[in-house]
Amino acid sequence: DLPLEEYAALSARARFLEGEPERRKPSGVYVAGEFRLVPVDDMRRVTAAQYIDFQTFARGGARQMPELRSCRRVPAGRRYGEGYDVLAVQQALRDHMTVTDALGACDFFLRSFHRSTRRILISSAAEAMAAAPKGRARRSLARETARLLAALRRDGDGSPASTPSPRPAAAPGRRSGR
Repeated sequence: DLPLEEYAALSARARFLEGEPERRKPSGVYVAGEFRLVPVDDMRRVTAAQYIDFQTFARGGARQMPELRSCRRVPAGRRYGEGYDVLAVQQALRDHMTVTDALGACDFFLRSFHRSTRRILISSAAEAMAAAPKGRARRSLARETARLLAALRRDGDGSPASTPSPRPAAAPGRRSGR
């Protein structure tokens, strides 16, 4: 029942919803409610519980975004899950963190997670190759490693952080239209 002019004005103000949200690099300390949250930027400081929780929450996609973000930021002076209520942090992130900040934080963590997974795969494959007997078993292991690395490069959930950029058809070394 809105007058057409009022509808047009409201519609114009909502145009930002049609595009991809801006993605910016995550900031340092983030204040969410009563918490001063610091990012865990160094994958060497990530705990096993944090890594496992991130993998679990990532499967939930957007439904578990606050939980996913809570793996990336912890209260100042604390280690992940120690000395604070994780559910309270998740609620504070749900209530106070903007979409732009959340996407930037998740993009960073996904890129770090991807690099870490790749390094683990390469390192594990090298150790397995050194221990494998020569011949068929070694060739099979090499093929499987190559397949997994290719899958890691190719696969993703569609976000810019986890999916490689497409190459244009006219990229060097490719025939037109193929």
